[in-house]
Amino acid sequence: MKKIFTIFLSIVMTIMLAGCGGDANGGATAEITVNKATNVASEAVPELGNLEFEFSDADGNEYSGVIAGMRNSNKMTAEQMNAVVETIGSHFAGGSSARLDSGADCGYDLVDAEKYSGKDNSAVTSGAPYGDANLCWAASTANMLVMTGWNDGMNEDGIMSYFTENFFDEGSYQHSGIKFFFNGVNDGQSAAKNAGKTGAKDATFVENDSAELMSSTQVRNPGKKNGKNVNVGHYTKYAGEAIADKINTSSYAVEDLEKIIIDAIDNGNAVGLAIVFYNGDSRVGVHALTASGYIKTAEGKLAALVIADSDNDIELKKEYGNSAEETESARAERPNSYDMFLTGSFTHNETEFMTLQDYKFSNPKMKYDNAVIQQIAVLRSCKKAGSALESSGTKDGANTPDLILQNAANAGEDINISVKAGKKASIPVIVTNRSYKGYSAKDKPVVKGRLIVKKGDQKVKEEPFEFSLATDSYTTGEANCDFSITLTTKFSDAGKYTVDAEILGVYSGGSKLGEAYTANNYIKNAAFVTVN
Repeated sequence: MKKIFTIFLSIVMTIMLAGCGGDANGGATAEITVNKATNVASEAVPELGNLEFEFSDADGNEYSGVIAGMRNSNKMTAEQMNAVVETIGSHFAGGSSARLDSGADCGYDLVDAEKYSGKDNSAVTSGAPYGDANLCWAASTANMLVMTGWNDGMNEDGIMSYFTENFFDEGSYQHSGIKFFFNGVNDGQSAAKNAGKTGAKDATFVENDSAELMSSTQVRNPGKKNGKNVNVGHYTKYAGEAIADKINTSSYAVEDLEKIIIDAIDNGNAVGLAIVFYNGDSRVGVHALTASGYIKTAEGKLAALVIADSDNDIELKKEYGNSAEETESARAERPNSYDMFLTGSFTHNETEFMTLQDYKFSNPKMKYDNAVIQQIAVLRSCKKAGSALESSGTKDGANTPDLILQNAANAGEDINISVKAGKKASIPVIVTNRSYKGYSAKDKPVVKGRLIVKKGDQKVKEEPFEFSLATDSYTTGEANCDFSITLTTKFSDAGKYTVDAEILGVYSGGSKLGEAYTANNYIKNAAFVTVN
């Protein structure tokens, strides 16, 4: 028999909620029945656990969910676990957001990197302290790294300090933060606006020998060795690009995004959200959050998200200390907490977006609460990195190009092609260099690869291709440079086919040139072909 707990009967739980959760975000609560509350240890991070739960409301509607990133949650009692579900579930059933605090009395701590002051101090170019007002993306990245086991021995506040010390106080995305942490390069910002300035945002990091690496980043001090750029990442044998997915939500139906988030959390992966705010049709603000859990309906529809936010409790911000240690200590003193928000929808330019209802932007000047999820980053667990470990690459994205094949739609859409039997089909593909090093004209580089044609699960043929990295279509030394190519293959028989594409190498004068992360050289389902 399952033990059933209800809010109006749980006197002990109500007392315990005082220090662990409650009505911090305001709003009504409603009666629920807790049917399940179980701690499940994280596969990748032993000290972290997921609280898996089920509850039903007064009308008999059933819900289930997960809260991830609960440190030491294996010490929680049954009463404490049920108290957490009541905090979240009763506010959810009442149609309002909720706050979930953590602490020794709760039996758990939450993964929640914090800004230590929220003060924009971009003018500081060396020493400590540094500003972190715009580093919400770094805080979310720190949470994601800890929750997936890629934290290299640091907790989320330590990683946040690492980002604060390495980056100017400017905005970015989690995907760029992951790439920097892994491989020491960042493609999130443009420094063109800073060129020629003195002081804080002067191009001191865009010197002649470092321009290729840092001319489009906000990084303070690139790593160097003998005057050359070196990879300063923590996991240089992995391609950060290969284990982190960047999803632009405008290209997906809301129900597909719901499944992406739920599946990612269920599989031990971490989810970062980039949100924007709208005042009517005008975008008025940007922020980054971590999706640390969810509530879904019995039919599997996402109904609410549990969020780690570097800006909640911003009113408790600390002033800067006189050293990096003091400022990190101030950050660690901020309480770790999660917030639960119901999800909704918002239509802009005839596109439906997912939103967080009732989310208020932390900046008091920004009163808008229409929080639209614009981009999702998914970081795979270190236990499920799979083919991201690539033995043949050079692992040096700072000095070596990193050619990646992408679907020509470049937005998660399918490429569907129709062709008559006996004719050639043209397969459009995008080639991108995701590193900070290009091939020079003197290399005369030629890319060699192959198309793999399949009918169902059966491989029909392989066909080689090659193309030149001509200077008129490829800008050397530029990060994120991409260009389109068209590959062709002949189809003899009617039917439905899929075409994969793979880069086998880059050659100059018969010699194979090095690449950073050759695990990225394969694209599955570059096109779907119907032959009539």
